[in-house]
Amino acid sequence: MFDISFEDNYILLVDYNYNFDYIFNEQIIKRAYDEGVDTIVTCDNGIAAIEQIAYAKELGMTVIVTDHHEIPYEDDIDSGERIYKCVNADATINPKQPDCCYP
Repeated sequence: MFDISFEDNYILLVDYNYNFDYIFNEQIIKRAYDEGVDTIVTCDNGIAAIEQIAYAKELGMTVIVTDHHEIPYEDDIDSGERIYKCVNADATINPKQPDCCYP
């Protein structure tokens, strides 16, 4: 169960079951956009929402991701190098980013 409300030009989306990955989707983003929301700021999520954030950016929205979860990645079979999948947010705040100096 979750609550969603549109106030002025922001959306408040509260997920009581902690299933944000399931409700942070293109439909919610489109509805927010249609209601005049121009900025999305995540809290404790979003680092793996690559497609959803790309969609919001296509609509011209500003997206700021704040998260502490692991950055999604793939291992390159040939080089053995880890390739991180980064969201295309306007700003990403996550101490687990490879270039982050936070301990």
